Amino acid sequence: MRTQRPTRIIITVAAVAVLITGGVLLFLPHSKQQPITPANLSRLTTAPAASGASISPPVTAPAVTPTEPPPTPPGGALPLPAPPAAPDELADDTVVKLRELAEADPAALAESALSQPVSRLRERMLLEALPVWAERDPVAATKWLGQQSPAREFDLGISAVVQHPTMLALPPATALGLASDIVDGSLRQTALRTVVQQWSRRDADRIRTALIETRDLASADRTLLLAELNELTTSH
Repeated sequence: MRTQRPTRIIITVAAVAVLITGGVLLFLPHSKQQPITPANLSRLTTAPAASGASISPPVTAPAVTPTEPPPTPPGGALPLPAPPAAPDELADDTVVKLRELAEADPAALAESALSQPVSRLRERMLLEALPVWAERDPVAATKWLGQQSPAREFDLGISAVVQHPTMLALPPATALGLASDIVDGSLRQTALRTVVQQWSRRDADRIRTALIETRDLASADRTLLLAELNELTTSH
């Protein structure tokens, strides 16, 4: 057993040395490296650069100016253009002048009407010109009307033309075709019935054939006109 004492003494001395060394280390000053804390982090990000190096200024995004909406008028409604004013009635002297022009040259007055905007003046020009033109030259007047597209401003003029006695010199299908272009339903019915009544006294068979064969007639109009023609011919 005595031969083991030196080993124990050596181990004991080594252990004491380790403890002393550890204690001394405990009392040594800590490393200058500090733990990372929010305060230290801010100092690190703003620390000066090494000598000879330059620090670029931070890049900032350009300021964005908000777009302002357009001002809204009182009441919250957007401004709208004013509606056009309703056309005024034609003065008496204007109507007299149009009648004089129609007597002088109805074809020229009708052509001039097409250069006018859609208005009561244009409608009146056609109304004054077409009956006079149809009386003087029904073939030319009806041919000119046949070249126009159906429109309300032609309604009164066409109605006056097809009911004019001079139209009896033309085939009944011509008058029926023109009358069928009248846009206003009530005015169209009146014009068509007048044509049928005139021809029922002149040549009932001819107007009946025209009613059946005229393709421009609406089916409902053809049915009513044939029924009326039958009543007119049976009552004579």
